[in-house]
Amino acid sequence: MRGIPEAVCKLLRLENLALDNNSIELLKPDCFANLTQLRSLTMNNNRLTEIPNHIFDSNKLLQLVNFNVNNINSIGLYVFSNASILKNLESISNRIEYLPGRAYLINVTILDVSNNLISRLDPLALTLLQEASEIRLHNNRLTRLPPEVVNITEFKGRISLHNNPWNCSCEYIWLQQWM
Repeated sequence: MRGIPEAVCKLLRLENLALDNNSIELLKPDCFANLTQLRSLTMNNNRLTEIPNHIFDSNKLLQLVNFNVNNINSIGLYVFSNASILKNLESISNRIEYLPGRAYLINVTILDVSNNLISRLDPLALTLLQEASEIRLHNNRLTRLPPEVVNITEFKGRISLHNNPWNCSCEYIWLQQWM
């Protein structure tokens, strides 16, 4: 299956949608527009390469999204702009290189972007995630944290940063001590 069947896009009362293990390659921009009751979406182990902007604009009740084990290299900046109650966002084992700071992160309690290619973080990303209970950034390509992220030491939840090729120069001694 290359895309999501049109019939699925017309299930107006659908709350939970699991499309795992289907070889889905693309998402039509309007597929989720009628699924206004959607709370949970899993699309693990497919062939997605990107998540287009505004695809979830109509999904204001969306709380859980999993895109694990795909080939995603980018998640558009405005993918979740209307998903203000998004709690759990997972995109494990993809090809994401950059974690942007977007307003949708403010209510996320669990963010898992482990096993990606992330080498850069927007300083705002971790600031917005201050109320999260868990942030998983392990097994990426992070060598440093942006200097603006000094408040990471005040983070009360769990943050997983292991298995990154950290720059261990003296200017990052605070990070080593904190870890």
